[in-house]
Amino acid sequence: MSRATKAALIISIFLAIFAGVVATHEGAPASDTLCISTYMLVIGFAFFWFAFKFADAMWKGEKKVWRWLNDEPEPKKTKALPAKSEDEMMLYESDREHRTYFWKDYVITVGTGHYFMMSNMEIPYNGVFIVKEKDFTMFKRVDDINLFEDEIKMIAENCIDKGDCDIILSWKGSSEFACAKEGYFIYSYGIDYAGFLFNNAGFIHLFDHDCRGLTKNKDAMFRFVKDNLNKNEVALILTLPAYTILSLSAKVAHSMLRIDRDIFEVMFPEEKLSYIYDVPFKIRNKKELATIANEAQRLHAEVGVVFEFENKMIIAAKAELARFMMPESKESDLREDILAIYYEGDENPVVVPVEWRAWTKHELIKAASEVVGSM
Repeated sequence: MSRATKAALIISIFLAIFAGVVATHEGAPASDTLCISTYMLVIGFAFFWFAFKFADAMWKGEKKVWRWLNDEPEPKKTKALPAKSEDEMMLYESDREHRTYFWKDYVITVGTGHYFMMSNMEIPYNGVFIVKEKDFTMFKRVDDINLFEDEIKMIAENCIDKGDCDIILSWKGSSEFACAKEGYFIYSYGIDYAGFLFNNAGFIHLFDHDCRGLTKNKDAMFRFVKDNLNKNEVALILTLPAYTILSLSAKVAHSMLRIDRDIFEVMFPEEKLSYIYDVPFKIRNKKELATIANEAQRLHAEVGVVFEFENKMIIAAKAELARFMMPESKESDLREDILAIYYEGDENPVVVPVEWRAWTKHELIKAASEVVGSM
């Protein structure tokens, strides 16, 4: 019996008794008293049952309305299920944006890109996020999060056993090892499963390796780093307070910039400005990279400059670099310094010859405006 039914029945019984007592006190015949009491019981029960049901519906509706007006999220539905066998998944937490499971030694979250961004994971894709405590985390992108448990287990097994993931991360001491597919990680630069070692505040070694076979545990990952460090790097990235230094082999430069030559670049992220120098790739330590970058900047030895402005990319390059930056060009095609303006989403730039100088971003904007109109 529902609460509304119980309450309505109790109140209507009291009203029927009260009506019978009043009728008897007024000298009404026994038959009339019984009719009045029965009438009050039936009418009172119907009235109060309806009133309680209506009030309950209004109260639930009001709470939803207030949550909507205050832009509050729907409360999470959390439940702990009875223990299952080792191969079964236990649902721990669920809402419209994500579901979290316990399975074997792993915590697996299936969520939307919005959920992962709001959870400080900063991965803007729908996907499956797998965590093995104190060992590694993995991420596999999916189109739709409405997956069956068997599908989630298959994705997790392929990630763990075969390295079929978009991002793999593991930590050990002050170092971090990562692998990522093209476009899924900030420093992947277009190479599938690029390997990294983050060590002592932002020095990154990029290896040309697919990471398959390294996903069983973090010790296997870091053995690979130990065996390959300063032997097989294809790029070095050093993040300093004022700027970031990138030393890229031709392989990485081609994937990243479609430039088939080694690149030494100094990036100023806040300014959206980068300078390119003619420095061949070589395995160097942090001090050597910083020394080269500082000296090159002091001498204004850049051979190219890249500036992002609104929805455009403005590039100025000396002739020796320009031919590498232009699609289908040959050494004989470009013998002049050039200015190129790329529009967002357009691979064919507007290109004009210019006289090389120590470009500032204001000079780049002015020169580009003279070519394509007001910037």
